[in-house]
Amino acid sequence: YDSRTYYKSVHLEPDKAANDKARKDKLQEEWASRVIVDDPVFKVGGFLQKDRPDACDRTSDILKDPPKKYALKLVRNAKLPSGRRVKMTPAPFSIFATGEFKEEERFDRTLRTYGGPE
Repeated sequence: YDSRTYYKSVHLEPDKAANDKARKDKLQEEWASRVIVDDPVFKVGGFLQKDRPDACDRTSDILKDPPKKYALKLVRNAKLPSGRRVKMTPAPFSIFATGEFKEEERFDRTLRTYGGPE
């Protein structure tokens, strides 16, 4: 360890920032001159999935906008023979979320009691 360089203050050098930037730019230019490919950015394909719907959007109804076709209007405004309207409910978010939640019983309460040796 050299005490002359160790105790040197960074505030005493007037053009330290400019020298560092010039050195960094020079290193970048040297690196760019040695690159032999057309594009130095490595792109990996197969990770962009823009054509798939968002996971939170899966619960939205297909016909969220007012229908324009006559057949879809009939489906939307369908009535039973009794005159009651048929409600088109959207699909559940998860198949596991369709039933009522049932609190499970504790495991130790389901065991048979042991009476001991007879």
